Amino acid sequence: MGSAGEFEYISEAHSETHPGRFGAVARLFGLDVADVDTASVLEIGCGSGFNLMAMAAELPNARFLGVDISRVAIDKAKKMAAQFAIPNVEFVLADFEELQARGERFDYLIAHGVYSWIAPEKQTALLETASKLLNDEGAFYLSYNVYPGWHSRMLIREIVRMETASLEGKAQKLEHARGVLGALAFFWENRRAAEAQALVHQIEELNDFPDWFLAHDLLGEINLPIQSSALHQKAESCGLSYVGDAEIWKMAPFDLSPEVANLIRQGTEKISAIEQRLDWARLETFRRAIFCRPGRNIQHDAALLRLPEIRFAAQLEELATRGGNFVFACANRSEIETNDLVLSDALRHLAKSWPRSLSYAELVEQVGIVSGADSSRREGVLLQGLFRCVLSGQLVPWNSSVDFANSLSEFPRAFPFSRNLAEQGSRVPSGLHQMVELDPVARELFLLLSGTRSKEEVFLEWAKKLPAEQSLEVLTAEGEKLLSKFSRLGLLRAQP
Repeated sequence: MGSAGEFEYISEAHSETHPGRFGAVARLFGLDVADVDTASVLEIGCGSGFNLMAMAAELPNARFLGVDISRVAIDKAKKMAAQFAIPNVEFVLADFEELQARGERFDYLIAHGVYSWIAPEKQTALLETASKLLNDEGAFYLSYNVYPGWHSRMLIREIVRMETASLEGKAQKLEHARGVLGALAFFWENRRAAEAQALVHQIEELNDFPDWFLAHDLLGEINLPIQSSALHQKAESCGLSYVGDAEIWKMAPFDLSPEVANLIRQGTEKISAIEQRLDWARLETFRRAIFCRPGRNIQHDAALLRLPEIRFAAQLEELATRGGNFVFACANRSEIETNDLVLSDALRHLAKSWPRSLSYAELVEQVGIVSGADSSRREGVLLQGLFRCVLSGQLVPWNSSVDFANSLSEFPRAFPFSRNLAEQGSRVPSGLHQMVELDPVARELFLLLSGTRSKEEVFLEWAKKLPAEQSLEVLTAEGEKLLSKFSRLGLLRAQP
């Protein structure tokens, strides 16, 4: 979203908005979505365009359009797209309702940080417009603030807005808002009531967010959370059908006790009803819904059978065995524990391949499942294990592949768009479509990774840019560690 009053919503790369991510979830649930490499993508409320440009730079055969009502944001987006010579992205100053006049339809629509921050009549118009702009096989990503988690945050928001109402200027409001959060935490920390402690926890989470987020969610004029089931019903009345959540783990109760999971499923098989109960159980604050045009054959129960059609990525670390079981630590701080040799072997291959994703066929080949009397059973065990890991958020589903350098090349090469951005600041997008913060020393090294210098040449040039004198041997060792870190973060691209 371009702005919330006078506060600019900072545009960054958000991994769940990538069509390769939410498109994979849509494919799992029965949608034959478009090939991401050649797709048409529209972002409504694109702000200064960073999210789209990061995609467009790595998908040169796809077409991207961003629209926003903020002239400042669109001018900034156009300037950056021209500066970095990204020809397959266009930015338009317009209200999203004006887009129908262009006569275009799109394979993927994105509206991140928009829905909860516009008036109710515009919310309805957004859903209706999305239905009309989607291709028949298209998928629409919509993020929004959700109850019940926002009930307590709305109390904090009301207090912060009251305390800052008489102040002028963004900096003054933000500074005072931070002070108000600190005062509220002090008030409630000294109360033993469970309600007070829950509010303190909310403040702790809010304190971790950057200023622009607080300005957007706490100080912005409009913030309208909604129950997820209510949004699904409203979307249906506007010509959209609910497919699933881009964070697929939010659709399943694997993080909850068996007793809670059974209670959540009791009396219903309807996905929207189950997810609503999951929101209540988790006190959910934010959702990333995927919708499609009505009439599509959405098959939630057939997701297991569609699993071979997507790719998988997993940041895993194998730990010591436990009770004879293989144990893997996951990026989401959970663990996978299994006694199955096929699944554990597949997880090792995924860990070794990170950040590159693997197709199901690649995994089957690498774990050695070949035609034979036992192959069907082994493949069934692998499918079930992978499916559970996907639903638990331990494996990331992808609908596209990226040429990562997951082993250190003699001529290390950063993603070009990321390296160009590093000239201007310390935050850059990775090939995983996630933001990475580079400290000053790491940034100097990153800027040298054009793919035209050998590692030896890179380290020699890097040494000239560092203030402290160190031996080449020490610098080489430190440089190797940083290159390995860059690789794990998805910042290095394979040589063309």
